[in-house]
Amino acid sequence: MPATTTAAARATPDALTIACERGLACAERGDFAGAATAYAAAIRIAPRLVALHRLRLDALVQAGDRVAGGIAARAILPLLRDVSADEAQQLGRAALDAGAADVAVRCFEGARRLAPHAAAAHAALAAALRATGELARAERAVQQALALAPDDATALHTAAHIAHDRGDMAAALAGFDRAIARRPGHDAALVHRGHVRALLGDLAGGFADMEHRPLPTPLLPCPAWHGEPLAQRSVLVVAEQGAGDTLMAVRWLPLLHAAGAGAVTLVAPLALHRLLRANGIAVVAPDEPVRADVHVPLLSIPHRLALAGEAIPRAASWPYLHVPATAHDIVRDGSPAMRAPATPLRIGLAWQGNPAHRNDHHRSLDRTTLHALLRGARGLPIEWVVLQQGAAAHDAPASLARIVVTVDTGLAHLAGALGVRTWMLVPFVADWRWGMHGSETPWYPSLQLVRQSAPRDWRAPLATLHAALRDRARAHA
Repeated sequence: MPATTTAAARATPDALTIACERGLACAERGDFAGAATAYAAAIRIAPRLVALHRLRLDALVQAGDRVAGGIAARAILPLLRDVSADEAQQLGRAALDAGAADVAVRCFEGARRLAPHAAAAHAALAAALRATGELARAERAVQQALALAPDDATALHTAAHIAHDRGDMAAALAGFDRAIARRPGHDAALVHRGHVRALLGDLAGGFADMEHRPLPTPLLPCPAWHGEPLAQRSVLVVAEQGAGDTLMAVRWLPLLHAAGAGAVTLVAPLALHRLLRANGIAVVAPDEPVRADVHVPLLSIPHRLALAGEAIPRAASWPYLHVPATAHDIVRDGSPAMRAPATPLRIGLAWQGNPAHRNDHHRSLDRTTLHALLRGARGLPIEWVVLQQGAAAHDAPASLARIVVTVDTGLAHLAGALGVRTWMLVPFVADWRWGMHGSETPWYPSLQLVRQSAPRDWRAPLATLHAALRDRARAHA
């Protein structure tokens, strides 16, 4: 501990201890925002104590406060002059988890300078560079790690991720296989291999590997269901991940009834309850205790029912959701809604997903690209309806948008489930469910995928979209 830190700790030991204990107590009861505030107070007392910065960043990550996490991460940069290689590694991991990949790069570069023969330092730097999109530098760093430790599972896992981001799925699949072979039970590598298998069309294999993800559990414990006969037992289905995943996966709920379930209840975010209840789905909030005979994670249903191939996406008749009669958030293209011939074509638009999502910088449009999208449609009889908030809350205003243009976010799943004609802009390396090629998807027949042909280059997709908009506007006139 540097002398300045020691002096500060000696000068106010009680205040420092009290702040740290308050942070620990807050974290133990799930108040991570309170924990972050307490650790920030401790940092003001001992600003060069590395562990405090790491604890604060961890608390902000748990609290989901990405903005504050980025600010807090930048506060660690002055510490890098005096830390050990291990401390630089710890700070880098905390910064990367907080979404501050550029800060993590600085930390891991410092760790590598202090420990140039440590494979872990090179591998960590490669992971941070990958997160910034600097794939060429990331590739060099991970190859240095593998030169030092050819069988290191972490380095192999990172190399597979880099291959994935380059679009080389064969190399990615082989890399994840090698990481798993070196470390059997490597859950993260198994899950990521599942994503690649699904992306390549092996949905059954993908869902099998994805069973190694952290699985959600109900508030009131009950046994997990793994596919055995249900015999009229009640099932509590626990939603997970984003709202889009929930909207995609509710298509499988009727299959539980078909498999012999009694009552089926879904645990899902409150923002989805109105829509789900209007479609006959029994739904409760995550903090609502419900007793059931067994439980199953929502995204585990295909694997536990042993579904395969296109039986997974085509498990329900389509469209499988309908808007409540009193709340026409989005009106399907074939609806009987009346309008005057001169009325502009109303198109819903969402250009950004959840900024806390690790892949958001790939899938969302920056301001320049958004302006290019709107500028290319100038002069067409189009009225844009902003559904940005609707994409998050799934309760868009009564806009009567007949068509949707969106990036890969929850709104795409909502529109697809409702049968709304939708153009979705897809990054060069798509999410696992969208496949590698083509403009159609078995998940949603009304969804047209408009793909990048090169990483982070939206020019070709926008040209395709603008041509489609012109055709649609002519047909509407």
